Amino acid sequence: MKTLDKQKKNVLTLCGAAMASLLLWGCGGTNPTAESFERSDYYTRGIGQYPGDPKEDFSPSLAPDPSTYRNIARLRSAFASSSHDYNLVAQLATDGIVTDEQPQYLNLSTPDGDVPRREREWMIDEGPYSRNTFPGGDTYFRFTLANYSKAAGKLSLVGTVVYDDKVSKGGYEIICQGSNDGKNWTEIGKLSGSGLPGQAVSGRVVVTDPNKQTGETTMPVRKLNETITFNSENAYSDYRVLLKMAGAHDWVFTEANFMDKDGGLVEMKPSQFFNSVWMSATGGEEWLYVDLGSMSEFDKVVLHWINKAVKGKVQVSDDAVQWKDAAELPGGDGLIDEIALNGKQNARYVRVLMQEPANGSRYILSEVEVMGKGGLVAQPVASPAASKGKIILSGGNWELQRASGLQAGELDRGDSAGNGIEQLQEYRGNRRSELCGQPVAGVRIVLLVQLLVS
Repeated sequence: MKTLDKQKKNVLTLCGAAMASLLLWGCGGTNPTAESFERSDYYTRGIGQYPGDPKEDFSPSLAPDPSTYRNIARLRSAFASSSHDYNLVAQLATDGIVTDEQPQYLNLSTPDGDVPRREREWMIDEGPYSRNTFPGGDTYFRFTLANYSKAAGKLSLVGTVVYDDKVSKGGYEIICQGSNDGKNWTEIGKLSGSGLPGQAVSGRVVVTDPNKQTGETTMPVRKLNETITFNSENAYSDYRVLLKMAGAHDWVFTEANFMDKDGGLVEMKPSQFFNSVWMSATGGEEWLYVDLGSMSEFDKVVLHWINKAVKGKVQVSDDAVQWKDAAELPGGDGLIDEIALNGKQNARYVRVLMQEPANGSRYILSEVEVMGKGGLVAQPVASPAASKGKIILSGGNWELQRASGLQAGELDRGDSAGNGIEQLQEYRGNRRSELCGQPVAGVRIVLLVQLLVS
């Protein structure tokens, strides 16, 4: 027992040290006034702290590049006032990928309006504990698939219904409808009965008394595990489920799984698509800013829109708190705004303040480019010296690349510049690699990996 306790104590100590390092890094990494780019300062990691001796840290360091005029916002951290979901986030506005395609996204709504962002996918996340609740004896929930559609043959509903047994006497209906415009609906499946749905559950639950302003009462619960088979397997961009039962207090669903006719799951979540755009949660005033990483000099901002802001400003800041106007957004119909700033700007942060969208809908921005000098670039650690035809692949300016990505002839001779690397083999359990020849800066390393079955 003493040995186990000691091991647990050591594990906890290591976990605590790791968490402390992460917290320190987070605090240091977001410090807007820190302009030191020494490795120990930038990562706020002292000698001997995780991940160990700094001499054994071969990760690239970051340093400003004051000489090269380029897009200094590329791959830099970005932050926004909101996002529609967890897929269309601010970081995608600086990933270097420009698109003009509308993104796919999902919405869940009820008679009370849109369901909050974090709750939209609870019924389709394949998790048994997340759940959506729909109150009332005549209600509905509706999935809207924006810019995509799905065909399904069945709908499986798992959950419960809490009801007033003094009122629930007239049967029930659960009706599924489909639409491709959100206005004209087609009934595609239905469950109904003269009694109560599902199976009875022993006991009663405490609920707010619907007949009083205050006070509580108890009601019975029925367990639901119902499947609605559709009349046909057609693709729709809107699915609406009507829930009708007199006396129903709450419909609670943990699963609303759409399936094909053979019972296979139909994936409804928009995370199955990749869209390199940021989309705001509202069409009101919103903002997105980029942290350039260091004080930088720049004179132009390029915005690649899908749904643009026709009114707003480009602003700059040294601390992401106090903002200074650098230009007005030009408006107009064009989806690419090349904005010359009011003279050369020197700042660390650049913000796009959006005050009015083009069509009253949400802002959709594919890419933010800030043209100038400065910003942080990765600097490789010097590679260790080669010895007897061997080198440990730590440090150095080399790139790991799939062999399938090489042009014909490159695999035989290493990189396209003919830098003499003929073969590299990775052996299981060996952290070193053999090179037939001497490495040079900038070389691409191609791993020829043999799958070993043990």
